[in-house]
Amino acid sequence: MANGKSVTVLVKNSPFRGNFCEEAMRASIGLASTIDNHTIKLVFIGDGVWFSLKDIKQKEFLKYIISFKAFSMDIAIEKESLEKLNIVDDKVAEDFKIKSRAEILQILKSSDHVFTF
Repeated sequence: MANGKSVTVLVKNSPFRGNFCEEAMRASIGLASTIDNHTIKLVFIGDGVWFSLKDIKQKEFLKYIISFKAFSMDIAIEKESLEKLNIVDDKVAEDFKIKSRAEILQILKSSDHVFTF
C-alpha cells in the first residue's frame, strides 16, 4: 500500500430499508478501483447483518463478489450483531467472515477513513 489509505465501508442499516447495502458495495468497488491503491474493508454490523443471510438479496450481492475477490477485499460481519438478532452462524453466506466486536473495533480504529451506510 504505497500511497493508499486504509478505508472501511461500514454497513449498519437493514437491507430491507432502501439500497444502503448495495450502495455500500458500489462505493467499495469504486474506492478499490482507484489508482491510489487503497485497502478496502466492508463491515456489516447492527441491522446490516441481515444482508449476510444466504437467502437475503444474495442475487444482487453475487455480482459484486467477483470484484471483491479481485481486489482481495475483506468482508466482515459482527458476531454480536448476529447473536442479538438470533441469527445462527450457519445461516450466514460463506463470503462473510464472522468477527468479534473487538476485532471489528480494531478494523475501525486502524482505518484512515470510515464511510457509514
